[in-house]
Amino acid sequence: MNDSRTLLATMAAKCRDVIRGSNEEASDLPLALHPQHILWMCDQIESNPQEWPVAKLHRWIGFIQAAILANRMLDIEQIREMFDTVAKTHGATTGEQDLIDHLDVENSFQLDVGGQG
Repeated sequence: MNDSRTLLATMAAKCRDVIRGSNEEASDLPLALHPQHILWMCDQIESNPQEWPVAKLHRWIGFIQAAILANRMLDIEQIREMFDTVAKTHGATTGEQDLIDHLDVENSFQLDVGGQG
């Protein structure tokens, strides 16, 4: 999808809504998984989608998903459904493109692993 940055920012906003709407929190989890931190991560994704590498955006969304699961806010099927709904709203199709959109189109042997910026 050409507009994956906007899609990822929209997914972060949807995650933020879930986190704010939940009363669940597993207090025995590391601080990085606490709702305040994952809300901050959602805000960062929404504020920086054009500045960050797409691979970093994907990593952060994945971490947020894991934190939502760890805090028992949603189960894996509910998360999958939420993300599928957001993707369909943006005209995205699920599938292999999600697995390859981080590759450098100019050099198929170079991989952007993100985290450098």
